[in-house]
Amino acid sequence: MHFARSILSVLFISAQPTCFRDINSHVEAVGISLRMRGITETGYLMVGDLDTVRAQASINAWAPLVPPIVKFDSDTAPQRFQYSSSSPSVAWVDRRGVVTASNPGITTLRASCEGVTSNQLVLTVSPKAARLVARPERISAKVGDTLTITVTALDANGSSVVGVPFTVRVDATWWAVVSPPRESWTLTTPVVLHSIARMAGRVRLLTVSMHERATDALQARPVSVVVHAP
Repeated sequence: MHFARSILSVLFISAQPTCFRDINSHVEAVGISLRMRGITETGYLMVGDLDTVRAQASINAWAPLVPPIVKFDSDTAPQRFQYSSSSPSVAWVDRRGVVTASNPGITTLRASCEGVTSNQLVLTVSPKAARLVARPERISAKVGDTLTITVTALDANGSSVVGVPFTVRVDATWWAVVSPPRESWTLTTPVVLHSIARMAGRVRLLTVSMHERATDALQARPVSVVVHAP
């Protein structure tokens, strides 16, 4: 037993230099995320929105079984990071990490520190919208019927806005009562959803904006569906 412990101790000590680095070691990885929801791969803003990115530079990023160590954080050491946008006319990032969404389109944001660049954060900027509307708000159908729901985005003047991304949320019984829409669950306005009533029951369908700074106004009133037996 003593011999076995000695062997384990030797293995552990010999492994230390290869999997652990001092906090002053060179940065090995950089992460970037949007502030509002902590999104690290994709994000959504509207024209005129402001958001802030958070960046972290780590060491021990690739060591097996050893958690990475944050060397710099943009919250406490903002001067350590540089930011870039592949399409500054869509959205640009200043040296403090503030993102300004200027025009509809898609851009890629990155952060860098000590010559190491982060993975991309794909940001979609859509036209300005004031609210989402799903119609009709109430549906009464029989098993086997096709349900049709139209989702649109409106600006402050009540005009339709094209290209506002939203997601479809449903209550727990949705799958048991109706089939999913033929289209993808992640959609852009305007769109018409089609679904089939499968069995008798009640469900609600919600449409919610995917924007980081979404407010309650960007969640449509629920669509209440009652399905009757044939």
